[in-house]
Amino acid sequence: MSDPSSEQPTRVIDVFLRYLKAEGTRVVFGIPGGLLHPFFEAVEYSPDLRLVIPKHEEGGAFMADGYARVSRSLAVCAGTSGPGSTNLLTGVACAFADGVPMLVVTGQAASHSLGKGAAQETGREDIDIVQMFRPVTKYSAMVTSAGTMAGHLRRALRFALTGRPGPVHLNVPVDIWAQPLEEDWFDPKTYRSPSVAFDRGAV
Repeated sequence: MSDPSSEQPTRVIDVFLRYLKAEGTRVVFGIPGGLLHPFFEAVEYSPDLRLVIPKHEEGGAFMADGYARVSRSLAVCAGTSGPGSTNLLTGVACAFADGVPMLVVTGQAASHSLGKGAAQETGREDIDIVQMFRPVTKYSAMVTSAGTMAGHLRRALRFALTGRPGPVHLNVPVDIWAQPLEEDWFDPKTYRSPSVAFDRGAV
């Protein structure tokens, strides 16, 4: 008998976590909340990831900053929509100033309710969380459909880890995580900008 889990369609969250693991991420910092519950639940049950819950989202961002500096790898911090997202900003700004690679994930109201005044919606008609993060990140975007997730994630990781490192931000509606997605996988080497070695003979 085949493993029942192998018959389940690949979900957005499955592809997302696969990219994180490929980048060497082993710890996620954040406080679970309703509009980011699918993400936190998947992290909690992943055998390769550890969820660290701080007392406050701001502390989680600073913990991710410190983890990235010590481990020399991508750090991840997350917060639910509304104050859970805005509380991350100070720690993210410090990471941006110091060139620390960090992926920031924030929750959002369901995609079908955007623009309709849903509780804690942070879209263009209310508090635009994507725009708020742009001055302190190298990339900030909302994932508006399952099909665009992998592209946004690859772009964010490329910005975070190449050139001068820094934080990047993805805002994800709560219903996107569980949506089916055809395996959309690229080796990190294919979307990273290559480091250019110094050529003394060319000087």
